[in-house]
Amino acid sequence: MTQTILFGQMVIGTVFVIAGCIKLLDTNALHAFAKVLGVPRRAATIVERLIPIIELAIGLLLFVGWQTKAVVTAGALVSTGFVCALITAHARGIKVNCGCFGSIEGPHLSWVPTVRALTLLLFLCLLLLAGPLEQNAVRLSTTRIDGMMAVLSGFAFSASFVLLARIVTLRRELRLARVPHDPGVVFRPPFVPSA
Repeated sequence: MTQTILFGQMVIGTVFVIAGCIKLLDTNALHAFAKVLGVPRRAATIVERLIPIIELAIGLLLFVGWQTKAVVTAGALVSTGFVCALITAHARGIKVNCGCFGSIEGPHLSWVPTVRALTLLLFLCLLLLAGPLEQNAVRLSTTRIDGMMAVLSGFAFSASFVLLARIVTLRRELRLARVPHDPGVVFRPPFVPSA
């Protein structure tokens, strides 16, 4: 059970580190989402600077295992904030990418980031309910394969949701590119130079 909990910590830690690093490198996506949500400019600037640092700290502290219960609680609070922002965006009909993983997911918001945030929140809640979390995650390094698999699982979790979001965005763009059949309208595809 302890190994499973530590494995979960490492997976979730990896997701937070990836999200934080991407946000540090691509602040425009998060800024655009905050702007469309109506967050005041000064608050949006503070949020776009703090969230990546908080995510990195949560991820790294989960790796190290320091004050794990408090760190998992902080992660759950951050994830709850993301879920609320995403649900609010969907309710308002906002179509701008949330910026959770930068611009990689495409320009349009889909249901995928909401599912990802809810899944992450569920995993964090399960970690909190699993029992004592104050064991040091460094113990996982006694079996390096477990530690590497946990990190790879975190990458896979992040990449799968990013890829799914990109697929949903591309499908939406293709659907919007289709013109309904109207005999009075001539559809001309964009010019594509021949090779």
